[in-house]
Amino acid sequence: KLQFLYLIAMDNHREVHDAIADAVISSTPSQSGTDEDVFSGNAESQANPLLVGSSAEAADPQADSSVGVDSSTLPSTCAPSRRCGKKYLARGGCCFLMVFAVLAVVYLGALHLGDPVDPVAHCVVDRANRTAIHIAVAYSERIARGEAGGKQISKNHAMLHRHRPLVLFDSAEEYYPLAAEDFIANSSLMHGSDVLIAYPNLTSEDIARASVEFHTETFRKPEDHGYVIKPIRSSYGGSKNLRDVPIYGDARLICVGLKVNSTESPCGVMYTTEEAKKHGLPVAPARFYEMRYAVLYAYNGDLPVFLGGLASGHHAGDVEHITVRVDAATDRVMEVYYGAHQHREGAWYPAQSPKADYAVLENKSLVHIGSLNASWVAFETHPVVYAAVNSHASYPRCGTTARHGWGRYLLPHDHNDGRGDVWFPHTVVPVQGG
Repeated sequence: KLQFLYLIAMDNHREVHDAIADAVISSTPSQSGTDEDVFSGNAESQANPLLVGSSAEAADPQADSSVGVDSSTLPSTCAPSRRCGKKYLARGGCCFLMVFAVLAVVYLGALHLGDPVDPVAHCVVDRANRTAIHIAVAYSERIARGEAGGKQISKNHAMLHRHRPLVLFDSAEEYYPLAAEDFIANSSLMHGSDVLIAYPNLTSEDIARASVEFHTETFRKPEDHGYVIKPIRSSYGGSKNLRDVPIYGDARLICVGLKVNSTESPCGVMYTTEEAKKHGLPVAPARFYEMRYAVLYAYNGDLPVFLGGLASGHHAGDVEHITVRVDAATDRVMEVYYGAHQHREGAWYPAQSPKADYAVLENKSLVHIGSLNASWVAFETHPVVYAAVNSHASYPRCGTTARHGWGRYLLPHDHNDGRGDVWFPHTVVPVQGG
């Protein structure tokens, strides 16, 4: 687009230059009828006063020789005519295009250094972080057992807990998840730039009431003139005790091609085979669970653009999610969806994809982290989510991941080095229809 606009501008400049040249030449009639005679030393008395001084000075042989232009001083390769201006204008255009091309190559080269399309070869979970993962899993399972305490929970809730994700952050991450209660307690309810309920007076009851009275749409930008929940700056970093932050989830049993709903294990949603294909759902097995997990952040940080000289992308309020599908008969993970950038760049990965990591537990202890194979699928499996630094986009492997489409060349890549904090939530808060 920039090259296209530049060429249009160049055409306009050429037209202006030609018009000026025509006006200058036609303003002084030539005795010989040629442009060259007007500018030559043999026709000084007819020369253009704009170029060689006034006509009186040109006609006076005693006039100061410094007045005027000696044609001998002009470059021999460029005749003093319209062609001269065009030549230098063309040279300037070529130089501009060359500089633009060099800057573009440098920018894209720096932005895509190594161009790591596949992050698998660029990152591994090192021994130190494996130790942190073991500790996080042990703590989470111990607290979870204490919270259960013999309480009866629904099948859907049990499935949410059994396949909750293990989240690994980048070592440079500054903005972590937090509980919804903490988010609300550190926020104000606003309409555009008007504060309706100021911090610290906002409560969850206010949000519930506002959602009905004001039709609140959370996490919209104030300039949209909608109702927003805006957190205070001091809460941007998230929870100071990450391991006790809950994750939010919704589980439903989906049935495909069944004519009769089961009374013992009723289907949450029933599709015909044709409907399932239309919605992009698997048609086999006939019954599978779909668990959707949501992670709440108070702030989405900036991402560097143009060689790190600029930054963009920050906003208050950020929700990321993944979806896990599990065979209802075998309890084996079928596939996982990793959401990224408002679902525009999210993708499904089969359970045994070599590009996806899982944490495998046996008797509540971590026994494997990495890709799945036939020997691991029978165990309790949790997808590993690598949260990209600042953007919090979800990916199945650590490393640097290129953006999709034209964003690959215009936007900064997402990155996670796999060496940051570990979060294995021990509490899954069911959110019906969430």
